Amino acid sequence: YLEQLENPALVVEQTAPEGAQPTSPTEMSEDAVLREGDFLQISSYGLLHLWEAFTDWRYYASELRLLGIMLLGLYVARLGAVWDSDVRRVLARKALPWLIAIGFSGCLVWVVMADFGVGDKTSAVYLILPKIAAWPIGMPMLGLGYAVAIALLIEREKWRKWLMPMAAVGRMALTNYLFTALIAAFIGFSWGLGLYGKISVSQSLLLVLIIFPIQVLASRWWMARYVFGPAEWLWRSFTYGKLQPMYRTDVR
Repeated sequence: YLEQLENPALVVEQTAPEGAQPTSPTEMSEDAVLREGDFLQISSYGLLHLWEAFTDWRYYASELRLLGIMLLGLYVARLGAVWDSDVRRVLARKALPWLIAIGFSGCLVWVVMADFGVGDKTSAVYLILPKIAAWPIGMPMLGLGYAVAIALLIEREKWRKWLMPMAAVGRMALTNYLFTALIAAFIGFSWGLGLYGKISVSQSLLLVLIIFPIQVLASRWWMARYVFGPAEWLWRSFTYGKLQPMYRTDVR
């Protein structure tokens, strides 16, 4: 399979429908593999792209933004530990509109430009630069705005009962991420339901509204009995070099 994937034309010949005219061999091979490939083909294709990413310095450069976001989150958390709650509340209320406005605007600019093909490699510099800047600025600002909004809402009793159950989802975020990826793969790839490329945006939103409540309920059930999520427990045990306690002592 790897030999075939290194030569996309082979994959196109074997998987593309008869009479199909691929616009790009690479794009068509990826589309054909994800739509019609079996489990081994899809896994091999994913591993090939993973290897290409790990051997490309641009991958690491682009992911530095995640480090910056993590450091920003740590900084905000440290400030929250030393500031008076009234000060935090006032500053949060003042910052919230700006965070949402800047974040939403940046993300909207990026999405619109991407959808209309504006700011691609063939565009003028004055069009490329706004697109490059819009996403790394808009995405963290919007995320921070969401966090501030939740922090303010959770201080209200009527909101707390709705938001607190989601804390369990965050405490086992890696497990839920992997679970979501598995569900998405089953829905999309041919070894599952084979709906890759057939689901609209509105249908995707409907799937989210179905899957996420299930994750909330499952996470609450799990965290009421165990200290860590399954993936978090494995990661923590690997990090410390020994098996970590799993069961909650207050419920045994």
